[in-house]
Order: sequence, then structure tokens, then C-alpha cells
Amino acid sequence: MMLAFALASFSLNSFAQSEKETNIRSKAPTWVCEEGYWVVESNIKDKLNHIVYFYNDQQQLIGRKELTGVKLNLRKQKTKKMLKESLESSMQNWASR
Repeated sequence: MMLAFALASFSLNSFAQSEKETNIRSKAPTWVCEEGYWVVESNIKDKLNHIVYFYNDQQQLIGRKELTGVKLNLRKQKTKKMLKESLESSMQNWASR
């Protein structure tokens, strides 16, 4: 009887712990937009010209932005947040049409 109680409490604790780990892992970074995504097209030889395409969750092109004379470092949080803001504004413009 005591052994069954110990096993039951152990399994409940491990279930609660795995649920916490799942919630922590599923939390998206701050630069991820929930309604869409962006794709950057760059040229290896010309690092100052880029084209950013914005898509919604249905893979529909909702906007396009050309960046000239700008060097993008896609590893930086600041750049990713800027692209997220541009995506969100493109989504609002697309929704208002």
C-alpha cells in the first residue's frame, strides 16, 4: 500500500515537472510574430542591398520591402525586432485593404 502511494506521488511529480519544461520550451522569442513570418533575400557579393518578403500564416505574400545601403546582421535581436515590427505593420496594411 505504501509502495503504491509512493509510486503514484512520484509519477505525479514527474508529470508536473515535464509540463513545466514543456511550457518553458514552447515560449517563443520576442522577435517571433504569431501571425506571419519574414524572409530576407540577399546577395553574397553585395551585402548592402536586401529584399524582405512578408508572409502571413497561409503563406500569402502580404508585403515586400527593399533595403538599400543597409547592412543587416540577422543574428542581432535588434534587427529581428525591427523586422517583426515591419511585418506587423505590413499585416495591418494588408488587412485594411
